[in-house]
Amino acid sequence: MLIRIGTRGSSLAIAQALEAKQKLLDSFPGLSAEIIKIKTSGDKYTNANLTEIGGKGLFLKEIETELLESNVDMAVHSLKDVPAFFSKDLAIPCVLERLSPCDTFISNKYNSLESLPQRALIATSSIRRKVQLLNFRPDLNIVPLRGNVTTRLENHSFDGIVLAEAGLIRLKKHHLVTEVLPPKIMLSAVGQGAICIQCRKNDVKIIDLLEKINNNMSFIRA
Repeated sequence: MLIRIGTRGSSLAIAQALEAKQKLLDSFPGLSAEIIKIKTSGDKYTNANLTEIGGKGLFLKEIETELLESNVDMAVHSLKDVPAFFSKDLAIPCVLERLSPCDTFISNKYNSLESLPQRALIATSSIRRKVQLLNFRPDLNIVPLRGNVTTRLENHSFDGIVLAEAGLIRLKKHHLVTEVLPPKIMLSAVGQGAICIQCRKNDVKIIDLLEKINNNMSFIRA
């Protein structure tokens, strides 16, 4: 049986899809699986503000269409990117073991958020992070930063950036973290750190497979 796994093409998305694929192959030795990269609207419009063009759901739209048209059998998403409401013909029967929900501060100039000079330039793609950063340090100059994790890490024109810890762990780049931000400074997004797997609601065979690799504690928390 061949399973087609849909995902975005970013380095983090591929790492997450590979994690899901490996869990399936470990649980079902007779299975074979291929990863299919799908370019989403969120990936196409990298210079636009997400909130102005449709929000995080843009990272799922085209992938969900491929699912509904049976071009892929399942889709791997960062749970925090999944909107509260999606197609009634799709389901999320599986959440993999959640890693850290925390955000991190990364800088090659300063040791912590607190040690930043007045009006330091901090980059983040998230309104949630921007609001909380300004609550902690109203003087900071927050600028938008889009693109995948690797691209963001390679941009050195800022005093620091804020990224999710789980993504850095999955990309084996956790050594770049300057400071893990505690919840009193930065509350995480809902579901941050968790990978979820989506499929068609009536696809009993796929649901049976996914329920086998589901992490029940992470699923309940999600």
